[in-house]
This record gives sequence, C-alpha cells and structure tokens, in this order.
Amino acid sequence: MENLKGRVAIVTGASSGIGKAIAFLLAKNNVKVTLIGRREDKLNEIAAELADLGLQALVIKADLSDEAEVVKAFKVSHTHWGRSDILINSAGICSSSNFHSGNTSDWKNMWDVNVFAVCVAIQEALKYFNHETGGQIINISSTSSFRVGKPGSFYAATKFALRAITESLRQELVSIGSKTRVSSISPGFVATSFGREGHKIPDNDNKEMLDTEDIANAVLHVLQTPAHVAVCDIILRSSKQLA
Repeated sequence: MENLKGRVAIVTGASSGIGKAIAFLLAKNNVKVTLIGRREDKLNEIAAELADLGLQALVIKADLSDEAEVVKAFKVSHTHWGRSDILINSAGICSSSNFHSGNTSDWKNMWDVNVFAVCVAIQEALKYFNHETGGQIINISSTSSFRVGKPGSFYAATKFALRAITESLRQELVSIGSKTRVSSISPGFVATSFGREGHKIPDNDNKEMLDTEDIANAVLHVLQTPAHVAVCDIILRSSKQLA
C-alpha cells in the first residue's frame, strides 16, 4: 500500500458532491489538496473545515470551460505547494438535452467541462508531475460511459469520449515509458444533487444509490496501489441498481 503523505492532489469540482468527498478523504490521508471550482464561497467553507482538522488545502476559483483559467490554476497550485502529484478530474455537468430538440448551448457547456477541460487539465498536470517518478490521474466518469440511459443523449456522449480519452492517455504514457498512471472510475447513481432538478439530494437510507464516500474510497484504493499496478477501470453501482 502506497503512502500518500506529503503528496499534492488537485481536485476539480471540489465544492460539492463527489469532488468534496474525495478532497476530504485525501486530506485526511495526509495529502495536500488544491480545491478547484467556480463557487469560491463553498470552496472556502471546505478549506476552513479542513483547517479546523489541522489539514492543508488551497482554494482556487476557476471556470473550467476557460482554458486560460485552467492553465493558471495549475501554475498557482504548483507554485504554492512546490510539487504536483495527483489530478482528480471530478468536475462535470449534466443537462437532459436530446438531439431532436436539445439546446445546443447545453451541448457545448457539457463538452467544454466534461471533455475539453479534462484534456487541458491532463496536459497541465503532465507538465508539473515529477518526470522520474510520475504522477496519477483519475477521471471520474459515469456508467453512462458504458451504456446510454437517462438523461442519455449528449451527456452519455461526453462520458463515452472521456473513456476513450482515458484509454488513449494510458497507451500514450506506456509507449513513452512514463511512470504516470491514469484510471477511470465510473459510478452509477450517487446520492447527490448532480443532474437533479431543484438540486435536492435524495434520501439514501436504504442505499438505493451510492454515497459520495463510496467513490472517494475507490479513489483512495487506486492511489494506494503499488507503482507497478495500473487500475484502468472501476465501475461502481449500488448493489440494488439494476442497470
């Protein structure tokens, strides 16, 4: 089991949901975390909670659909901590936008955040990772990267693209002899406000869905695997989820 103490992780979409849970669990395992998102007030609340626990976090407000802001965020993080080791691409947006009547601006927003921003973040992370020891990249995807279901249509297309990006990157890293590893974690339904009208978090007492901590634990598992082990894909569903 790899010791994560002293490593630095950049977590996108860290202001709520899965990203927040990942940031907390990594910080509790002695990882210094950079919290990236659009809602600076929420990020500051999380950083304050971590500080109360004696844990370290850096807040960076950034619009991930803006390439320049992503590039700046990575530079600020690396300058602050003096190193970069882990990238968690957790940010994502979802709109129920079909092809015969969907709003094209919804399609563009989903593509910019779910796909293009991930690619930019990956490129920036690779610049700052230690070239001798490498780093780790984990893309938080969805079971929608394997099957098309509700909300379907364009959101699923972005997640299929993310799976292709992850595998393409894995092959590229292996071909150049890089020690950086890349993984994809694809959750099923999770008890968050993500993709739900009104942003209401559903009751999950009967565990009909996954909890955000379930995803965070999977991330920790991947990060703690020995350097010679590549965990390429993880699919997580509630034991009660059919498809």
